[in-house]
Amino acid sequence: MSSIKEVVPNLFMITQTIKNRFFKFSVNIYVVAGKDGLIFDSGYGTRKERTNLIKNVHAISNLKKSRGEVCTITRAIASHGHWDHFSGLGHLQNILDLDILATPKQAEKIGSKKTYKELFWGNSTLVNHPASKFLNIRQKIFNNLVSEIVMRLFNVCFVSGDINIIDENTQLSINGETWQIIHVPGHSDDDIVLYNMKKGVLLGGDIIFRKIPTWLGPPKSDLKAYLNSLEHLLELPNLKLIFPAHGRPIENPGQRIQEIIDHHIKRTEELLQLILKSGQNGLTYKKILYKFYPKAGVLKKDMLGGWILVTLQYLLNKGDVIKMFKKQKIVFLART
Repeated sequence: MSSIKEVVPNLFMITQTIKNRFFKFSVNIYVVAGKDGLIFDSGYGTRKERTNLIKNVHAISNLKKSRGEVCTITRAIASHGHWDHFSGLGHLQNILDLDILATPKQAEKIGSKKTYKELFWGNSTLVNHPASKFLNIRQKIFNNLVSEIVMRLFNVCFVSGDINIIDENTQLSINGETWQIIHVPGHSDDDIVLYNMKKGVLLGGDIIFRKIPTWLGPPKSDLKAYLNSLEHLLELPNLKLIFPAHGRPIENPGQRIQEIIDHHIKRTEELLQLILKSGQNGLTYKKILYKFYPKAGVLKKDMLGGWILVTLQYLLNKGDVIKMFKKQKIVFLART
């Protein structure tokens, strides 16, 4: 299921929704329509949604033509290399003959199934003991199996054709207007946003949402980088609207960005105080997770724990927390 809305003149938002009895996901794709247009993000890889994406692009083109305006879409780019943002790129390339643009880090992920799996799996030494060679091999086999199941479940599709490499901080001319590509790592190491300073419009990917915090978690999230990226967005001149990849537009960008910065500062302090209270005993990651989410199920805890792991790494890097081995377990203690 998908829908189209013109959110500002010549900027169209296509919302794709997939759902079954286990999950429901929605993602926004943006079409900057005109004589030399561009598609930002490309949604899901299911056959139905890939087909609907092409139909929606044609519908936008026909609408523009009915107004007596030219509409030629020539390029597409993803905000970052997560499956729900790039899985439609290959289809756009194959059916509409679009040029696919990507930064070097994005190109690694969107062009190779093998590389994609390797980049997102690993035995984290943050909460796990260094494993033996045998256990590492066993873990790798297990990770590959899980990756294959997930990619089949969500129809993750890769770009098989040429990818045009661009700098992660550069400018694009789209329909005669300047759009700035800005590298905003934090949620992922390859995140970019697209900013039109004249219009005050930012296409934000997953960098910030209207109602919920952006998910952060290993292996590609970095809290320090994320906070720096948000501070950078706060400094953008004339920022009026943020159009995120999930959910409704953000009409008070400065206020919302500051809210998210404050949220992470507060959560970081809560985590540090929790570890401080544990004294010399310290806390394992599992105990920390239980303290924050005592009633959450196993699968939900795995998702909720992402920000804890990222924040632990942030505190370790700052030197506020240290990691020790006690009774064959990794514990975290506040530095005194």
